[in-house]
Amino acid sequence: MRIPLTQILYDGNIRKQFDETQIDGLARTMSLLGQQVPTKGRMVDGKCVLTDGMRRFLAARKLGWESLEVDLEEGEMKEEDILQRQLVVNCQRSDIPVLDKARAVARLMEVTGCNASEAAARLGMSNAMVTRLLSLLSLPEQIQRQVECGKLAPSTACELARVTDPARQSALVEAAMQGRLTRDAATAQRKRGKPRRARSAGSVTRAAVSLGEGRSITVASPDLSLETLIALLEELLGKCRKARSHGWELGTLVRALRDQSKT
Repeated sequence: MRIPLTQILYDGNIRKQFDETQIDGLARTMSLLGQQVPTKGRMVDGKCVLTDGMRRFLAARKLGWESLEVDLEEGEMKEEDILQRQLVVNCQRSDIPVLDKARAVARLMEVTGCNASEAAARLGMSNAMVTRLLSLLSLPEQIQRQVECGKLAPSTACELARVTDPARQSALVEAAMQGRLTRDAATAQRKRGKPRRARSAGSVTRAAVSLGEGRSITVASPDLSLETLIALLEELLGKCRKARSHGWELGTLVRALRDQSKT
């Protein structure tokens, strides 16, 4: 059904940042072809909360349209259900700003009372991913703004969030923004600022994981744990996919990662 734009809630979406170029392009398409795909939403207190299609809404508003076609799901919906639906739909998309994801996950935990592990299970994320997202929210606001505007890589920011000395954290942020500090270097710098702990007798620093049929993966890291292993494999997978998108061969990626580790 068509819903007046004045009845559609703007602040109810987890995504707070939008690429204006994309919105302009979508508006041009919609001006020529109309709305090809309905948005989706739920009625909450007489207002429509979109669960999918926020960019279509913004494009329609830019065009001065009075209403938008919305597929409405029956029944009322609690805030926690709307948050979970939007997170499941949106958070696997790479173009969702990382801090928008983090704030939405934190809000879901707040309204449901669930912990990080339970939130991860609800959203189909790993515990390590949720932990990294939430760590960004512990950073001072001025550092969060550097992440939002693209001056500080989220992966580096996650490492810097674990630096407890504010002065040292600020200095490392400045170095990262100037391109003098990679994520791996930030990890090393953070560890240098901590007292060295004696390893327990049962601690693991290297794991050779056999996958059968002559295949195996070897991972090394201080105080290696299952969560650390998952995080390292996810990070490597992301770098492999990025290398593939650039048409790199495996040898090129290996050399690039080796050179990066030396910086």
